[in-house]
Amino acid sequence: MPAEATEARRAIRRPLNGVVVDHLRALVDFHPLVFRWCHRRDTLWEGFGRIQEAAGIRPACREDHQHTPACHTYGLHDLRRAFAPGSALHLAPEALPEMMGHRNYTTTQRHIDMARQVAGAAGEIRAPGFLRARRGKFVVGRGVP
Repeated sequence: MPAEATEARRAIRRPLNGVVVDHLRALVDFHPLVFRWCHRRDTLWEGFGRIQEAAGIRPACREDHQHTPACHTYGLHDLRRAFAPGSALHLAPEALPEMMGHRNYTTTQRHIDMARQVAGAAGEIRAPGFLRARRGKFVVGRGVP
């Protein structure tokens, strides 16, 4: 990723899994960009917002200001924020800051701390009975135990 496209304004190069590389090679067609984007940059953001709206996803805005529709959608950077705590407990301590491109380990440590909190709380969450899987399929119509 070029430096001007990153939050820290520095170039980032990450190795990809071989399976991913094989799939990407199958997409290449004689154009230097695998994923061409022939639209304005904000068109991608608008499309991401419409997908969330169609799915009924509407996060709350906790800020005290005049709200706009953008206050109630996730941004593409939120995908990055979700990756970090979701991966933190499964990677070596030095791998996550490298993958995230963090210069300072304390930034990564916040994600690791969040992952530990979520992992601890996840065991306490009770799911309604209809969400429990039975023989690999969801069973509908069961009450909360």
